[in-house]
Amino acid sequence: MIKMNRISLIIFFALFLPVISGNCLFAQNKTICLTTDPWEPYYGPDLEKGGVFTEIVRAAFKIEGYELEVKFVPWKRALESSKQGICSGLLGAFYTEERTHNFQYSDPITETRIVFITKIDKAIQYKRLQELSSYTIGTIRGYSYSQEFDSATYLKKEEVTTTEQNLNKLLADRIDIFIDSEEVAAWLLQKKFKEVAHLVRIIEPVYTVKKLYVPISKNIKNYQKIVNDLNNGIKKIKENGTYEAILEHFPAAKAMAP
Repeated sequence: MIKMNRISLIIFFALFLPVISGNCLFAQNKTICLTTDPWEPYYGPDLEKGGVFTEIVRAAFKIEGYELEVKFVPWKRALESSKQGICSGLLGAFYTEERTHNFQYSDPITETRIVFITKIDKAIQYKRLQELSSYTIGTIRGYSYSQEFDSATYLKKEEVTTTEQNLNKLLADRIDIFIDSEEVAAWLLQKKFKEVAHLVRIIEPVYTVKKLYVPISKNIKNYQKIVNDLNNGIKKIKENGTYEAILEHFPAAKAMAP
């Protein structure tokens, strides 16, 4: 009888110990999948370490025991797949009240200046949005710039899918202005349009300053815990110097810190 019990125990451990161990390993290997469209120099598939924003988010998750996976797709697809919980959330987005129905926002991670950009030979000035109503303004499909701008039906807006497309349209005089992040436009002009960068200018004043967040889908399990962990991670890497070290590693990123 004792011999049979020993045999039974051996069979039990042979069958179930690998399963138990596997589950423990799985639990420890927590992977967060975030998706977005390329938005250099903040994030992009061709940037070192995926860009400064990616590296900050990765470090914050890592200190809380998570691994980060990033998928770069067009913005509208990123938004929809995250809403449905196919991916855990978005790697960088502005806050909108509408999105809070589908996403739980993290604390702000970085910020960016939103500006209007035109050609240097165009004498366009403004103090209020209404003063831009006679111009064609390039935007990016699915982006939210501000409640005021998004709802301004009196503005003539043309959508594209990338900042580069808007810049090409501006240089070809197919639009008068486009709205975008000052840092994103500056990076693009330096990296891909250096020879014609002198033909482009920012229309003063800066339109607004927007904070960038990581919204986590409410259609995944434990979304609130994930957001709490990310917030804790951000706090920890700011306290231990990692956040500042990442900014120092990316010289163009110093202006991005909130």
